[in-house]
Amino acid sequence: MSIFLGGINGTSTEGKLTAITRSNQSNVNKAVYWGQRYNVLNDLRDDADGQGNDKLYKKYDRMASDAFNKHLEYMSELPKREQAKVERFVFTF
Repeated sequence: MSIFLGGINGTSTEGKLTAITRSNQSNVNKAVYWGQRYNVLNDLRDDADGQGNDKLYKKYDRMASDAFNKHLEYMSELPKREQAKVERFVFTF
């Protein structure tokens, strides 16, 4: 399934996003990966918090924080238009 995000190269398939500029594709892939990893870890952290498991909560909180920092690191290497596409792709629910 393709999602139109604007522009000729602004399409995506399940789990993959095509960069507008080919030279940015590597950083787009890494930013998407770490953003999706953050989403999964955030859900696990919320589940651990709901169960009252403090040890597991702290573990997932640290892992989610590390994943989000990696996501931000790769996002900082991208131009603003690529950043906007990645944010829409990863964090739109």
